[in-house]
This record gives sequence, C-alpha cells and structure tokens, in this order.
Amino acid sequence: MLPFPSINQFRNVVAHVRHQAAFMGRDEAGQPIFNPAPVYPKLAFQGTVKLHGTNAAIVFSPEGISYQSRERVLTREQDNAGFMAHMEQHLDAVAHLGSYLAMQHNLTGIDHTVAIYGEWCGGNIQKGVAVCGLPKMFVIFAVKINGNWVDTPDFSIASASIYSMKQFTTYSLVIDFEHPEIAQNYLAEFTNKVEECCPVGKAMGVEGIGEGIVWRCVSDPSSEYWFKVKGEKHSASKVKVLASVDVEAVTQIN
Repeated sequence: MLPFPSINQFRNVVAHVRHQAAFMGRDEAGQPIFNPAPVYPKLAFQGTVKLHGTNAAIVFSPEGISYQSRERVLTREQDNAGFMAHMEQHLDAVAHLGSYLAMQHNLTGIDHTVAIYGEWCGGNIQKGVAVCGLPKMFVIFAVKINGNWVDTPDFSIASASIYSMKQFTTYSLVIDFEHPEIAQNYLAEFTNKVEECCPVGKAMGVEGIGEGIVWRCVSDPSSEYWFKVKGEKHSASKVKVLASVDVEAVTQIN
C-alpha cells in the first residue's frame, strides 16, 4: 500500500518554507540553530483544478499491477466505486500508461515502483459539482517513482477515460514568503473562478460549480510544498476559506 499524503493548507506551507529558510543545522547538543534574520524566498507555484471524487491509484511494481483507494489496496470483491473494474476492462491502456512513464523516466528492468495517483470522479461518485454530469473518469494529478515525486505527465487515453490534470486549465503564481499574506487575494480570486464554473467540466461540455485548486511548488515537487484552497461551498472545518487581505494596509505596516 502506497497511501497518498494529506494535502496541506496554505498556512502549513508558509510555516514549512519559513522554517526551512531559518534552519541552519544543529549544535553539538543536537539542538536546532535558527538564523535570527532569515531571508525568505519567492517561489513559483502551479495550480490545477481540484476535482470532487474519490482518490485512486494505479501502482506498477515488481509484483505486477495493483489498484488502490486512499486507504487500501483494492480487490474485485472490494472495489472503490468501480475503479478497479474499469481499469481491468482497459488493461491495454493501463499497460500503455506504464510504458510511457518508463520511457519518460528512463526506467529499465522490473525493479521499479511507479504509483499514479488521480481522482476517480464523475457519474454517481459525488454530487453537486459539474463533473457529476460526466461519465466516470480517472484524472491523474500526481506520480511517484521509487519513492520520489516527479512531474505529472500531460498524457491521456480518452478511450479508457484516463486524463491528466495538466490537460485542463492551470494557474501560476509567485508567492513572496516574506509577505505571504498578499498572495491570499490571488488565491481566493482563482478559487472563486473555479467554483463559479469548473474548467474541467466546461472543457468536457458540462457547466457547473468546481471544488477548488491544488497548488504545487514548481522548483520542489515534495508534498510539503502542496496546499489546497476550496471555495465556500466546499469548505469544511479543516479547510478554511482564505480571508481577503488589505494590501495597502499590509504595505503601510511593513
């Protein structure tokens, strides 16, 4: 089982980046040493539409091909909204996807583990969003090879209802972690547009609301730099809607 990690909120990523910038190592007693006047970086982030479905994965390993939900390895008797059954009906497409990634990352032999994570969405999997008006589909949003996150491929096999999140609308933002609060207005603006009309649904001929956006750091693919922002209609107690910021006031305070 190769579970997909929980995606942070913006404040968690801010704390992580600032900690990394200030951390200088450890002293002889093993205690952390922090720079009293750290220089916080500006980092580029790319956002992709967050789909409302169920987490699923295809895993290629020396033992063969397996399928997962977020919590468990799937079986034919205990599937996840028909994900494994669908993929087993399209084994040629699944094998082609594995071969494509092996070629892209120069993988030879069989001693490799490739986990392809995505959202299994559409149909009756969830309700209240645009993609519910579409047939079930697997939209890839992350790939891990031998324990390392790699760039998500811009790859699709429409005949098997397999797509890449990067085929749809993406968003770009440079965040200054010296003043990260200023980015909140832009994050909220992008999120509101997705909630008003889901770009994935619209690209596939159905209009309706979207869930939000997942942001990833361009220069560091590790999951500590991922965060999600949801619209008001999808926010829960653990995912707060970002408050707007008075940029002029922040500038005056600084």
